[in-house]
Amino acid sequence: MRATVLLLVLAVPSAWAQRAGTTAPPAAHPPASQASQQASYLASRTAAQAAQSARTFQQMQVAAQNRRCSGCAVTPTFSVEAGTYASPVSVEITDATPGAVIYYTIDGKKPTRASTRYTGPVTISATTRLRAIAISAGGPSRVAGAVYEIQ
Repeated sequence: MRATVLLLVLAVPSAWAQRAGTTAPPAAHPPASQASQQASYLASRTAAQAAQSARTFQQMQVAAQNRRCSGCAVTPTFSVEAGTYASPVSVEITDATPGAVIYYTIDGKKPTRASTRYTGPVTISATTRLRAIAISAGGPSRVAGAVYEIQ
């Protein structure tokens, strides 16, 4: 009996609003500006999480490589991220393996011992695919690569 009365009490205000031609605004919908702010926040947060996931994935790849070959050189890293630039960039290539020698190419080919030996920053003044490898006594690293577009 109580459930029936409760349902009637809840249904009556809704029926009265329909008869009067008025409807209450939905309480769950935020104003348009607030919704826009929320969407912007969620988009920026998602982008930040994706970037962090990419960095974590790269770190996991390096760690997995080091587990497969305990004496191999670590994959080289570039001081400037791949991307589009308005002017030439100077890229330093580093490797965390003591005694490793870094070789690089700027034509997109896989670097080997016969490639250019890294001795200092590489200046990129035109669109280039830079690739590098570190070679140590324990073996070569994986090839690192980045594309730099100069406008």
